[in-house]
Amino acid sequence: MSIFDDIQRCNTIIIKFYLNFLMINENVNEWFSNLSHEIGNQLQSLLQNAFIVIEQPCSNILKHDPLTIISNAKFEVKIGLLFGYQLLPHNFQEWLESFDMRLLAEDEIRLVIDEGLEAIRPRKSSFNIINKVEPILNIENEILTITITSNLKVDINRRGHNPKAVPVTENKFKFIFWLNIDMSGLKFTLHTFSLPINVLSRKDYRNSYATIFWDNAFAIENRKMFETRSSVSWPELAIVLNQKFCKDVGVFLSEEHLNFIRTMIPSGNEYNNDVITWEQFAKTPLPMRHFTFFEWFYKILILVRDHLKQLFIDGLIHGFISPEMSEKLLQGCIDGTFLIRFSVTFCGAITVAYVQNRKFDKLLPWDLERLKKMSVSHTIKSADFLLYLYPNIPKNDVFGKYYVHNNNMIRSITGKDYSCDTDIATQILPTNNIEQASNKV
Repeated sequence: MSIFDDIQRCNTIIIKFYLNFLMINENVNEWFSNLSHEIGNQLQSLLQNAFIVIEQPCSNILKHDPLTIISNAKFEVKIGLLFGYQLLPHNFQEWLESFDMRLLAEDEIRLVIDEGLEAIRPRKSSFNIINKVEPILNIENEILTITITSNLKVDINRRGHNPKAVPVTENKFKFIFWLNIDMSGLKFTLHTFSLPINVLSRKDYRNSYATIFWDNAFAIENRKMFETRSSVSWPELAIVLNQKFCKDVGVFLSEEHLNFIRTMIPSGNEYNNDVITWEQFAKTPLPMRHFTFFEWFYKILILVRDHLKQLFIDGLIHGFISPEMSEKLLQGCIDGTFLIRFSVTFCGAITVAYVQNRKFDKLLPWDLERLKKMSVSHTIKSADFLLYLYPNIPKNDVFGKYYVHNNNMIRSITGKDYSCDTDIATQILPTNNIEQASNKV
């Protein structure tokens, strides 16, 4: 039983009481008239607060990252009415016919807050919602829900007039939803907002998620618009990074993982290294790289979630560990011992550090595109110089269960198919045989 169940039951009881009271038809004195007016206002407020967004807007291709909408792509949103379905009139279809939604920029949101919903209704919308499917009303666990699936087409010209010249990936908007309802002859107009969202083209959406991530985690309390904190402490940031990782992958990061992640954030305040600013988090490129801290972390998250999840959960990937620490761990190990970590110089990639001829070496990183062609487990199996997973576990003992042979196809336990391309496996070369810009990888 969810908290929504308790809320909707309480709301239903109170609404029934208000409706019965207001339906009393008799000559009333001034005191009773004033009381009826006040109860009407309270009923309006109760209904207004019972009209909420249950599932925030999310593009169908970005189920893991809600609140980021891809222009000209389908998205879904679910609205809830937290009162009992028994309050529905027989002609509730008329309610749905009055339902509407609009995407608002900051100036339009201020109009609604200051002057009410009527202030924007006559105005032409800055954004066009196309191919809008009729809203579907359902009853889920006695809660009324309205589901909308639509395409959003953004008027790019409107964006160009942003006086603050905010980068596209940092622009924030809100959906507003409204509904006219009739209860026993009493008419109410309800409206509610989504959380702040970002609207982007397909090529920008990965970079934009930093804006939504920071907004969700560090919004200023009781804010009126999109205000967020400009800086946070590292422990605060570590908590939300850990929560996001666990939500997508299924396990929390260790303290050692988080300690290493902290070292990847660019230096900021020389007097207080415990404070992380928005600029350090998502705007300042990492030293000698062309990507930010959040891009590095987020693309690793996607890599693990989509291709390495079970390997990571089973502890077969060291992951967040520095090149120096991986070399230290492998010192003294026998030839063929290896470990897998995330690259620090390539965005969204893993690399293998190993021992050969009593010397430490490493492979060129494997990114998402590389792993789409062949799974990690099969690649390691095909590399005959990789023998023991650190500290000394035969590789077939731990990686063998992750695939089964089927002619020329390898199927990992995640269910994805990989072409068995032997050239890819045999072309894995130590990095000392390949010219590269960095010695860390």
